[in-house]
Amino acid sequence: QIKFAVTTNVEVEPVLSDWIVEAPKTRSAEMVTTDYCYSVRASILDNKRQGTIVFTEKLPEDATENDVPVSATVSVTQHGLNEYNADTGEDIKGDIKLKVKDGTASSFQGGGEIEKSFDGDYSTIYHSSWNNSGSNYFPITLTYNLEEVSDVDYLVYYPRTDGANGKFKEVEIQYSEDGS
Repeated sequence: QIKFAVTTNVEVEPVLSDWIVEAPKTRSAEMVTTDYCYSVRASILDNKRQGTIVFTEKLPEDATENDVPVSATVSVTQHGLNEYNADTGEDIKGDIKLKVKDGTASSFQGGGEIEKSFDGDYSTIYHSSWNNSGSNYFPITLTYNLEEVSDVDYLVYYPRTDGANGKFKEVEIQYSEDGS
């Protein structure tokens, strides 16, 4: 058996003498770990949706019809907009909670000012103006200023606990390190 590696920055194709043949390939000489990373698009559905990611073995070119590829399936479930379930928060208990210094809102209803959304009292709520008929009403912009600059890798949104309305359906999150 002849074994060697070719290092090049162009694709090459070997041309063999008729008496030199490629050694039969096994499925794999060793186990290989490959990292896969996928994003889940936001759902606009009210109910949960389910999908799958299927990994299927690529059979060699000389496979016969009796060769059956091995496959593995990963199931993915995404809850719908009407299926929010408040969690206990145990999975983030040890994380650092950043303090909101102040905030502004492009729209609010009297008694439901932006400060109610970060006062620590889950029974008080921020609410946009009930008069939402103006042509420039949307989008509503909420701006939160943190007490100190810090890396933020997620946020937790707690919707109101009373009433069916007041839950975000479409959100765009932007950030700035210098406050502009």
